[in-house]
Amino acid sequence: MTGGAEGIDTVEDLLGARQIIEESSAEQYEELADSFEMSNNVETAEVFKWLAEWEGEHLMSAANGAPPPGFQWFVYDPGDPEAVHYLMRPYHAWEIALTNEERSLAFFQAVAERTSGDVRDLAWQLAEREQEHVRLIRDRLAATPEPEPGWDDDLDPPNYDM
Repeated sequence: MTGGAEGIDTVEDLLGARQIIEESSAEQYEELADSFEMSNNVETAEVFKWLAEWEGEHLMSAANGAPPPGFQWFVYDPGDPEAVHYLMRPYHAWEIALTNEERSLAFFQAVAERTSGDVRDLAWQLAEREQEHVRLIRDRLAATPEPEPGWDDDLDPPNYDM
């Protein structure tokens, strides 16, 4: 299971899914920050570091649960070679974060719409929280300059023939 609302039927499932979402997001943002730092793309690395710390704070406030077996969460599609480019700008990092937060929001809304009782109530609370995250990331994105055309032109591309 990869981040689907089906199979989330108990509060424990939902809390576990939330934990996986926050933990996976923090870890993947940290990996991206490290990668961009190694590529000497410091500005973008700093955005990903901020996102990793932010998600880490959410993780610390998350109650523990047990997600359904196989539940996974990816910040971006790891099978898409074009999803992350080592020259991408901070604007692109905020776009990735916005997509991730919108997916989280949609996930919790979907759980709320297909469940009842305590699970539904908690899912709506988590969806409201994610809505705030979406607003915050949209504000950050709006305050970040869009990259100039040709941002991905590399005059000194990596040499893979070593």
